[in-house]
Amino acid sequence: MKNIYKNSFYNLNKAKRILEKNQILALPTETVYGLAGNAYSHKSVKRIYSLKKRPQKNPLIIHYYNLDLLKKDAEYDKNFLKLYKKFSPGPLTYILKKKKKIESFKIC
Repeated sequence: MKNIYKNSFYNLNKAKRILEKNQILALPTETVYGLAGNAYSHKSVKRIYSLKKRPQKNPLIIHYYNLDLLKKDAEYDKNFLKLYKKFSPGPLTYILKKKKKIESFKIC
């Protein structure tokens, strides 16, 4: 395929620009390719559900760069922090309660 790019700083910036425009991109994970979009964009989230033909009741995963960003969107306690410090980064998914209001942010 002509639109698969190698890992490079240039291509990382290209992906960032795509996400900033609330568009979707595919990227490799440890097992399969996944779809990525801006979790704070209704347009991006809606597009991912459409592309995957995913039921609206099935939540999407959000990846956070650090705990400060997570703290703005989710509630967690000291038990979570113990797990996080022991196992992260790693192949583990944490399921946390979303705060009522999620604020948008600029992609770093």
